[in-house]
Amino acid sequence: MRKKIKKELKAKNALKKKNELGKIDLWKEIKAEFKKEFDEKPDEEYKFDMWIKPITKAKFDRKCSELTLVVPNSYYVTSISDYFCDRMEAIAKQKFDMTISILLIVGDEIEEEPKRIEEDRTLFIKKEEPQLEKGTFNKSPYFKNHSDFNSFIRDVKEQKIPENTTELNPMPCKYGIDDVATFSLLDSIFFTYPNDKRKKAEVNFTLKLADRSRVKMELRRGQITPADEGRGQLTTTHAKIFLAIVHMWQEQGSRYVDEKGYFSAVNVPIRELAKRLGYRKFGGKIFSYLVKAIESLVSCPFCLSNQERFYSFSFFTSVSGDDDKGNYNRTVFRIMVSPFISRQLYDRRAFLRNSDCYRIKNPTAFKFLLCYDKEIIKGNTLKIGMHDIAEDLEMSSKMLLNVSSVLRAAFRELDGFELNENYKLKAKVIKEGKRYYALAYREPKPKEISSPAEELLVGRLGLQAIG
Repeated sequence: MRKKIKKELKAKNALKKKNELGKIDLWKEIKAEFKKEFDEKPDEEYKFDMWIKPITKAKFDRKCSELTLVVPNSYYVTSISDYFCDRMEAIAKQKFDMTISILLIVGDEIEEEPKRIEEDRTLFIKKEEPQLEKGTFNKSPYFKNHSDFNSFIRDVKEQKIPENTTELNPMPCKYGIDDVATFSLLDSIFFTYPNDKRKKAEVNFTLKLADRSRVKMELRRGQITPADEGRGQLTTTHAKIFLAIVHMWQEQGSRYVDEKGYFSAVNVPIRELAKRLGYRKFGGKIFSYLVKAIESLVSCPFCLSNQERFYSFSFFTSVSGDDDKGNYNRTVFRIMVSPFISRQLYDRRAFLRNSDCYRIKNPTAFKFLLCYDKEIIKGNTLKIGMHDIAEDLEMSSKMLLNVSSVLRAAFRELDGFELNENYKLKAKVIKEGKRYYALAYREPKPKEISSPAEELLVGRLGLQAIG
C-alpha cells in the first residue's frame, strides 16, 4: 500500500515539475483523464466520442490560468458548460494543483492548424469561406418559377462526389439548432406507412412555386426510372431518422464538402441517434435496425417526372464509418447528403420545423403534420372531409373503413404540438350532420412571464379585470 502511495506521489510530482517548466499539454492530460473515466463506464462511453474527442484545438494561458477550448457550435458551449467544465477544473486541481478557468469559443479563433483525428469521425475544417452572401436569408423558400426549378435540376444532375470528402467548408450563415431544417419540397407524399410492403408506388406531386403557380408532376417512390422495377420505399420511420440526422448536421455547424454546397456531410453517432429518436434502451437490435434504415436512405430512390423528362435522387449519397471492432456503442457514421437536398438547404430553400416532429410516434400524426403544417402556420383554418384527408395521407384500405377513429388517435398526440415559438397546433375531429371533418388551426401560445415584476403586473391586471 505504501509503495502504491509513494508511486502516485512520484507521478504527481513529475507532472507538477513538467508543468512548472511549461512542457505539459494541459488539454491532452485532461482529455486522457476523461477517456480513462468513461472507459470505466461502458454505458457512457459514447459521451467521450460525442463531446470531448471532437475538441482538438486548445490553448492554455499560464498568466491568467485560462484554458481556451474551440468547440463546433453554441450547442457544445451549453453542454460542455453544464456537464463537463466543473470536472475539467477538478482534474487540473487534482493532477497539477492548479486552479484554472475554462473559456469556450465557437469556430476557428485560435490561430493553429486544425488537427485531423480518425478520418471517419472527425470533421476537418477548411478556413476558406465560400462565395455566398452573409447575413440573414429572407428569400422565399420556394423556387421562383418552373424554369428556376428546371435549372436547379440540371445543376444537381451534373454534380459528382468530390475526391476529397474530408475537408469541410463552414456555411457562412448557419442554421440554428432550435428547429430542424426541412428542404422546401419535403412533404408527406415522400413517405408511406411502416406497414406498406410494396416495393414502389406512383403518386401525384404538386410543385408549389414562389409566383403562386403550381406544377403537377409524378413522383415514383422506389424507382430510378419510370420503367424501373421497385427497389423499396421510405416510410415515416425513415423520415424521422432523416430529420434527426439533419438536426445533427445543423449542430455540427452546417458543413459541406464542396465549394458550392452540393454535398453536406455529417458525423452520426448511432447511440446518440437512438437517444434522439426516443429509444430508452440501446442494444444490438436497435443498432441493426437504425443501420438498415440509414442504408435505405441511401438505396431507396425517387423519380420525379413530367411528360418531358425525369430526375432521380435519393436522400443520402453515401455512408462510411468504422464500427470500432463490433462495439456499436461507439459506432460513428460519416454520411453524405445528396445534392438534391444539400443544395436546397444551402440556398435556404427550406422550412424550419420544431425538432420534436421527429419524435412523433403515430405515423398518421406525422404525415398529417408534414402535409398540412405549412398552411396552418400561415394562419389558415383547415376543415377537411374524411375522404379527402384519406387521399392526401394515402391511408390503406383498412384505415378507410374508419378514418375518423384513425384521426382521433393521431390527434391525441398531435393536439397542442408546438408549431413554432409563437403558435401551437389545435386538431380535432368534428361531426356536422352525418359527415365527419378534420379541423386544424393554429392557436397563440400563452406568453411566459420572464420576471417577478412582470408576474406582479400580470396579477394586478387580472385583479382589475375581475373587479
